[in-house]
Amino acid sequence: MFGDQFGAVGALFSGLAFLGLVYSVILQRRDLDRSIKEMEKSADAQTAQVKLGAVSALLASLPVLIQDEENRLVSTAAVFGFEMYGRGRLDCLALADLMLERRDMEEQLAATVSVLAQRQEELAVATRMKEECVPADRADHAAAYSDISRQVSELKIRRNRERIIAEQLGRLISLRQELAATYAEMKKYQNWKVAESATPTDPEAGGEGAEG
Repeated sequence: MFGDQFGAVGALFSGLAFLGLVYSVILQRRDLDRSIKEMEKSADAQTAQVKLGAVSALLASLPVLIQDEENRLVSTAAVFGFEMYGRGRLDCLALADLMLERRDMEEQLAATVSVLAQRQEELAVATRMKEECVPADRADHAAAYSDISRQVSELKIRRNRERIIAEQLGRLISLRQELAATYAEMKKYQNWKVAESATPTDPEAGGEGAEG
């Protein structure tokens, strides 16, 4: 009888010891999870700070690059005779308007290239006619050849100028798009910092003060 009671008490203490061990393991696991989260949080914070520094550097440099590209466009347009890209008008153009300007310039360039191709074909014909005609008609064919040749030269100049303006507009658009994306990126990290500072205290890490 006594042996049975002793065995029962021993089993009870063994069970309590096992429960205590399980509880200890649970607490250790909880502490480990908390440590891992804190390490991840610290790593994320360091990564965010590095990215924030890079974004800040871009915000400092992009306006300077945009100003340089705008000055280059204004100067080139003045030399080429594109008065629509004066400083006053260019400063008033939003990004969407600038993209429309580039599209119009590319369409104008495509039209110039098409006309140039036609004139070059006509020039090839005029060249043959000038070389193969009889002496009596040579003067007329030479005049036609000279006129078409002049048009081809002018069209090549126009094509090159329109291509340069279109490329400069494209670079300016890319810079402005990059600036807008960088502002959005900066806003994201600013929101991250606000959210980080507003994170409530972990009840499990706050002790009695957190429970209260």
